[in-house]
Amino acid sequence: MAVQQRPPPTGDPDAVLALYERHRAVHPYGIFDVVNLWDRSRWWLRGAAAAGLIALPGSDFPVVYAVSADARAQTLDLLDDLVPELPSRFVITGPDGLTDRLAGSYRPVWSAPHIKMHLAHPGRLPPVDPGVVGLTPADLRSLERLFAADPRSGVYFHAGLLDSRHYVGVDHDGELV
Repeated sequence: MAVQQRPPPTGDPDAVLALYERHRAVHPYGIFDVVNLWDRSRWWLRGAAAAGLIALPGSDFPVVYAVSADARAQTLDLLDDLVPELPSRFVITGPDGLTDRLAGSYRPVWSAPHIKMHLAHPGRLPPVDPGVVGLTPADLRSLERLFAADPRSGVYFHAGLLDSRHYVGVDHDGELV
């Protein structure tokens, strides 16, 4: 793990998007963050490695997005070099090995694998269910009740993201299920 010179943050969202667009199924969160939260974040690029530090609306902690489709080692090296830029506490999504790599500077409170699924054949979907509704900040209490039934279900949710109007839920007889 050779320490390289820390790159300055990039001011070019198109460069980050170009990297993430190569693997859209791997980077839906990163693409969303760059497109919708660029003004609330800083991003670093080095070759095929990227990392973003994002102030998510409604989150108590900043989020580091450092997912890698094909540059795991380079992304871990980039994270090493960004340690001075990172806050004392944050949530991070990144490549396998990041907990061990950052152990010299940070102590994880919780760590788990993140599994993403990609719909390879959208034509196989049934017709849109009329119970699918767009969620807004007015739905926060319903979401909190839903997440209370399984606390792990809301682990990646932050209330401020409802402002984005990019979330949907299923309404069944007036209840979010």
